[in-house]
Amino acid sequence: MTEPELQQYLLREYPQENARCEWKEFKNLKNSFRGNEKDDVISYVLEDCILLDAVQKGHRLSEIDAMNLLERGLVEGEYPDLTISLSIARQTKQLPEYTKVKGLERDKIKQMALQFIQNAGEEGTRREFVIEYLREALPARNTKEQNQRLVGNILAEMSNEELVTQKDRNWYATTSKD
Repeated sequence: MTEPELQQYLLREYPQENARCEWKEFKNLKNSFRGNEKDDVISYVLEDCILLDAVQKGHRLSEIDAMNLLERGLVEGEYPDLTISLSIARQTKQLPEYTKVKGLERDKIKQMALQFIQNAGEEGTRREFVIEYLREALPARNTKEQNQRLVGNILAEMSNEELVTQKDRNWYATTSKD
């Protein structure tokens, strides 16, 4: 988060504080508040900013810090694999990065896989080609193995729903029975 973004956040989230002082000089903000160390608004917000920055950089947080951010809706995921929340991504204009890290929603990935398999026609296609096609839509934070497992699970779901079938190592679209 940049200095101007933090200033805007503070103005938006703490308007009462703005009535008592001005947010003109970022360096002097902390001095504008009286209170115990780590008990004033600026320390609180800066700590959140530092923790969110650590999440974005892929650093591991303490479980206590992670649970605190999760409970307040600032991050998503399961400890220790966290990402900033959608609301934070929107507020900080990081929606493209958020979407890339999270990957597309499962239903969209499923639709893309189905379209790819349908396009393969009677020849069918192998799972590795489906994975390669979906590579940019899959969560960037996942390992290659996790994304392979995700696509495998989606193909199994689609098979159970009778949208696709597997013969040998190839996947085929199920023809509709109108």
